[in-house]
Amino acid sequence: MKSQLLPLIILLLSICSIPISYAQCTKGDCVNGKGTYVYKNTSTYDGDFKDSLANGYGRCNYVNGNSYTGHWRTNQFHGEGSFQNRNGKTTKGVWDNGKMIKVLSIKQQEMNKTWAIIIGVAAYHHVRRLQYTDDDAYRMYAFLKSPEGGAIPDEQMNLMIDERATKENIISGLRDFATKIGPDDILIFYFSGHGEEKYLLPFDYDGTYNKISYQEVNYLLQQTKAKHKICLADACHSGSMYSMKGSNNSSYQNKFDVFEKKKDEIAILVSSRSNEKSIESTRLRQGTFSHFLIKGLKGESDRNRDNIITITELYNYVHRQVKSYTNNLQTPSLYGNFSPEMLVSKVRGMAKVMSN
Repeated sequence: MKSQLLPLIILLLSICSIPISYAQCTKGDCVNGKGTYVYKNTSTYDGDFKDSLANGYGRCNYVNGNSYTGHWRTNQFHGEGSFQNRNGKTTKGVWDNGKMIKVLSIKQQEMNKTWAIIIGVAAYHHVRRLQYTDDDAYRMYAFLKSPEGGAIPDEQMNLMIDERATKENIISGLRDFATKIGPDDILIFYFSGHGEEKYLLPFDYDGTYNKISYQEVNYLLQQTKAKHKICLADACHSGSMYSMKGSNNSSYQNKFDVFEKKKDEIAILVSSRSNEKSIESTRLRQGTFSHFLIKGLKGESDRNRDNIITITELYNYVHRQVKSYTNNLQTPSLYGNFSPEMLVSKVRGMAKVMSN
C-alpha cells in the first residue's frame, strides 16, 4: 500500500505546494485563517492557513480528479486524512510531513455516532458556589463540537448549564437519548459540579433533596443501546461510587459489581477518590481534572500514536497529570465493566504526545 501510493502522493504534493505568489485567493483569509486558493493549474485548496501555507484542516481538489481531505502542515499532508482517487476509491491513513506512515483499518476508519450529555453547575444556592465548573462544561462542549473533537451535531448533544441542569432535566435527557442511540454508538456523560459520597448534586439540590445517585446514573446509562458508555465526573468525593460497594480505594478497577456484565461496555472515569476533593485551579482557570481530561481527548493521551484513544490511555494520562499537578492531593480513578482497549475517541491531526 505504501509503495504504491508514495510516488503518486509526491506528485500531488507538488501540485498543491505551488508558491503562494502563483495562487489566487478567491475567498476568506488566505494568510492566517480560513480561505480558498485556486492554483495556476486550477487545483483548489479550501481550509486553514498559517503564514500563507496550508496548515490545519482542509481539502485539496486536484485537476486530475483526485482529492485529499484531512490535516496539513506547511503545505504537506500531516495527520489523519483521506485520499480519494478519481474513480472514487478512498484510502484513509496517517501522514507525517507528506509521507503515509499508517493505513487505517476499517475499524479505525469508521466510528459510529457519538452522543454527549454535558452538565456544568456552578451557581448553587444551598452549597458553596464554584468558580469554573460551568466553564469546564462549555469547554468540553466546544471541544466535541469542533472538528478536532468530532464535530458532533447539535441533535446528538445536550448541554445543561446551571438552572438547566436540574435533576429532572438530567434524567429526562438520558431517557430521551435512550430512544435514539444505536447499538454501535458511543455515549459520553460529563458532569462538572459538586459531589457528595454516592451522589452528584444538580442545580436544584436544596441541601437535602434532589441528589442524583451514581446508581441512578448507571441504571440510566444501561438503558441506552450504546455499545460504549463513558461517564466523566469532575466532582468532589466522586470515587465514592466504588467505595459504596465496600471495596478498597484501588485507583483502577475493571470489575465493578454494580455493573451488569453485558456485551456493551461502560467506564466511569472520576476526578478523585472517595476521601478527596476535586481541585479548581486559579492558575488554569479550570478544574484540574477537566483541564487534563480535555487535553487527553485532544490527543496527548495517545501514547502509541495510532490516532485511537482508548479508555486505558486516557485514564493513564489523566491520572498521571492530575496527581503530579496537585502534588498527590487528587487521584483520578477508573471503574466499570470494559475492555482496556475500549474506544473513547480518535485523534484528528497529529497530536503532541507528552514524554512524561
